[in-house]
Amino acid sequence: MKPAYVVAERMIYRPMKSRNHMEIVGLCGNMKSGKTTIANMLKYNYPDKIIIMSFAYAVRQQVASGMGITYNELLDIPKNTVRPILQAWGNQMREIWGEDYWVEALQQEIEYLGGNRAFPTGNVVYVIDDVRYINEVEWIIDNGGYVFRLNCDEETRVARGADPQHLHHKSETDLDNFYSYHLELDTANTPPELVYLKILEVLKDGEIV
Repeated sequence: MKPAYVVAERMIYRPMKSRNHMEIVGLCGNMKSGKTTIANMLKYNYPDKIIIMSFAYAVRQQVASGMGITYNELLDIPKNTVRPILQAWGNQMREIWGEDYWVEALQQEIEYLGGNRAFPTGNVVYVIDDVRYINEVEWIIDNGGYVFRLNCDEETRVARGADPQHLHHKSETDLDNFYSYHLELDTANTPPELVYLKILEVLKDGEIV
């Protein structure tokens, strides 16, 4: 039996159904490049508009269930310890059920939130803080979203805590030859506050926030 989120055929990108006016912002970049930092800054400054989501949420849910622990207990495990498990599980599910497996999982979650009458209506911006694959970028763009790339050299990322053993996993390299971003920023030599302001400028020009 196919697990949840699997569709009968390869996913065809389509506009999502939502009763809210919604936008999607994707943050790309290698581990420790600053994606979550920027997402949190957006959320802090626009708490009623920004909702942070991730493709890895469903991965963590499934891994936690398989380990017999709760989602929060999984989060308590050091990232560099659990990362190989998450990477292996995420990659194998893509191999078995198709590359759009996790995209479909996130799309279903967004559509659920958008159709949930307990959820606030109005302008909503979903910020996805872990865009790592080309098909994920394509899905965001196909849904009219914005994609930003945060670049940071390996030495700086290792200094920030990245495990050198995990730097060349497919999830870290799939976007190496993709360049069609709305904006690319160097986060090794640029303070997070300035990176945030440059991204915010683009979003304001597009009337996203």
